[in-house]
Amino acid sequence: MASHEGLYGNQSCVQDKKIVQDMYLKAIGNFEFLSEEMRQKFISLYADLFTTTTDNPIGCISKLMKKSNDDDRCSFADVMYALLDDMSEERVNVIWNKWLKQYIYNRVNNIPIKFSEKELGYVSMWVFALGKNKKEFIKLLSPLKVSADYMDDFLRRIEEDNWYKKNLDETQKMLRWILKSDEISNIIFDEIDKIISLLEEEGENCETIRESVISKGRAS
Repeated sequence: MASHEGLYGNQSCVQDKKIVQDMYLKAIGNFEFLSEEMRQKFISLYADLFTTTTDNPIGCISKLMKKSNDDDRCSFADVMYALLDDMSEERVNVIWNKWLKQYIYNRVNNIPIKFSEKELGYVSMWVFALGKNKKEFIKLLSPLKVSADYMDDFLRRIEEDNWYKKNLDETQKMLRWILKSDEISNIIFDEIDKIISLLEEEGENCETIRESVISKGRAS
């Protein structure tokens, strides 16, 4: 008897989630009319609902991307980072292989809309939560241009918990990527210089990165 109750309870839970998901999908049609505060709440709940309970939410996320503006998409990326960072490595691997890798590939290729330079500042934070998938993640993003002005949090995060020490190659690749930006402020240059010095203390050859810094007009 207890096993039957458990079975029916699980079925009821799945049905309830499906009902809620359908409600949110219908609400997408009115998303653009919501206040900024309500949009933020909607995005947070939407991301949590579809990315943690749906095997492949790409279609659902695409509907949101089409109705949202750049700030909304940045908020979604920020929420996704928080969700990924809170997951076990095993769970992250499952999500990466089931749909997240494809989602990133789609966005890089303008499906349904390309990552903006500002949005990439938030998306780049995912590298800290992707575990063994970070190399592939960096490779996927590499063709795009990011705005260095939005990479300050990312650069500071590299130093936290000595992440760069465990990810020397990935750190160099991300610095090279950031240095492709059209304009780089002195604040960002300071952060980059600091990380270069940390890498060199670990025995890394950063000559090409320093050359890129100089080519951008920064004395090194």
